[in-house]
Amino acid sequence: MAHEDLVRWAEKQPDWARDALRRHAQAPNFELDQTDKAAVEERVRAAAGMSTGTVCDNVAFTDDDLKGVIQTGPRTVLCSLGPISHLARLAENQTLRFAIDGITLIYGDNGTGKSGYCRVAKKVCRSLTSEDLLGNIFEAGTKPPAEVTIRYLCDGDAKPRQVKWQDGTAPPQEIGNISIFDSRNARLYVDDENKIGFLPAEVALLQRHATHRGEMGTAFRAELKTLAAHLRVPLPAGYSPDGKVSALFARLQQKTALPTEAELRDAAVWTQKDEDELGALEHALAEDPKVLADRCRRIASVLTSYLADLRAIDDTLSVKSASEIANLTERSHTSVTAASLAAKDRFKSEPLPGVGQAAWRLMYDYAEKYVQTFSPEAKNLPAATGDKCALCQQPLQQEGSARLQRFAAFVSDEAARAADEAQAALKSAVSGIEGLSIPVSKDVERALAEYGQLNESSKSRAAIIITFFGNARKRQTDLVAAAKSNAFDKVTQLPTSIVSSVASEIQSLESQKGKFEAASKLNSAKRLTERNRLNELKDRKKLSQEIESVVLRLSDLEMAVHHRPIAQDRQIEAVAVECHELRLESRNFLNECSNEFFLWSLCNARCTECIDFPMRLRACRDQSADADD
Repeated sequence: MAHEDLVRWAEKQPDWARDALRRHAQAPNFELDQTDKAAVEERVRAAAGMSTGTVCDNVAFTDDDLKGVIQTGPRTVLCSLGPISHLARLAENQTLRFAIDGITLIYGDNGTGKSGYCRVAKKVCRSLTSEDLLGNIFEAGTKPPAEVTIRYLCDGDAKPRQVKWQDGTAPPQEIGNISIFDSRNARLYVDDENKIGFLPAEVALLQRHATHRGEMGTAFRAELKTLAAHLRVPLPAGYSPDGKVSALFARLQQKTALPTEAELRDAAVWTQKDEDELGALEHALAEDPKVLADRCRRIASVLTSYLADLRAIDDTLSVKSASEIANLTERSHTSVTAASLAAKDRFKSEPLPGVGQAAWRLMYDYAEKYVQTFSPEAKNLPAATGDKCALCQQPLQQEGSARLQRFAAFVSDEAARAADEAQAALKSAVSGIEGLSIPVSKDVERALAEYGQLNESSKSRAAIIITFFGNARKRQTDLVAAAKSNAFDKVTQLPTSIVSSVASEIQSLESQKGKFEAASKLNSAKRLTERNRLNELKDRKKLSQEIESVVLRLSDLEMAVHHRPIAQDRQIEAVAVECHELRLESRNFLNECSNEFFLWSLCNARCTECIDFPMRLRACRDQSADADD
């Protein structure tokens, strides 16, 4: 029988699954409520090794639980439902009656109340699904619970029993043997011959269990996805690469043996004694020749990089350079003015104003360059009579040719050439100033911070370097602006050159570095031990400040390790296989019933009392066999 196969299959399942099957069997319609679902999930987590904080006892599914699902007992016949009160818009003071022997057919238009009575029947009888009994939504105020008068007849009763049932209370136990099927809970399946049969309770129970397993798998996969996002966040950095903390962090991986929380917290213990030892070691090692040599090397490297900038500033922004810029600016201004005056006198009779001035000259130069793109050998615009104009491509008349020849003569005369040369020289000089790279004061201040901490003298020299670069940037901006306005009296003055003093400081640092390196070779083993101890203390102090985030990472890793197998639960496939086998068992049983029904139909004995056909069918077959004899 199917229920025996289900019991045998359940005995091979984990304890939590057997407990879940028991809960399904005892639940209405085999559907677990939220409390039972939470209890099953808690047992799954405990079985996977997760700490749930409570002791989970599992009560195994047994044959008795299955017998409770497939109820047997005296036959009960539903006689009538109604009157019904406070249910949707069903009319009160009416009763729906059922035939005691035979079939009752109920029909009617939409909205006449058929579904309402069906909801009541599913609520009070045995049904795999049920719906809430709601009051009339068109009435204001709180809706009272539905009330139904139920009449039913049990075996041996002379007349029907009558009870008044209120929604929210337990229905009469006797009508629990009556099963209600509709399109939402009939649970049909089709066999190989396209014959449709009702899904047995054993299969329905197992399908509910498989569905719940799938729901838990989905939830666990979502949790695993969230954990994966957390695990992508890098661990705190800045620890000694060869230290104990880094070794522990290397084990915080899913594919390694994870450290325990106790190991992590032991490595993060920090006391006042440790603080005092750290301070003493830092003070002692601050005078370590190797540390001092490294510091001299770093500072000398920074100053050397700035020395090239200082020399470039002296060359480009010096008083001599500024004077040359001023002369070029004056020369450009004078030559341009002279060319402009010559143009005014020469082209005063031209129909267009401004010929020979700056805008016109710019246009003329562009036109020449345009012509040279397709005639590289051309040095001037076409100007002979009959030549095509470079712009309109019309043949030049005598007047236009003469005008262009005058333009060409003006461009090539001494005044125009002098203006062009002066402007080109000024532009080159200004480009050299604009292209000078001067470090930003904030960057210089940050780079010289260690140098300024050596002593008061170095602090003063660092301030001088920072100020010098700031003044140089201001002078650079002023010179570029003065070249346009010819107002050099407002240019910021450059302080005296500091190239030689910086070069001397670099030599001094290199000398000190050599002395410190020689001294560091003495007693090196002791200093190495002290430096290792210092790194260990720094790591421990840092970990004591970040221990909670590291422990949280450990917790996420442990959860991910336990989640993976339950998020990939392959037992759902086994449940599906068992459901299929139970279907086959049920189909064989139905085939057997069909054969027995044929024998029963040939029976001459009176078998009208075989109301419960599945339970009494074999008795009918035996009776038929006796008749044949």
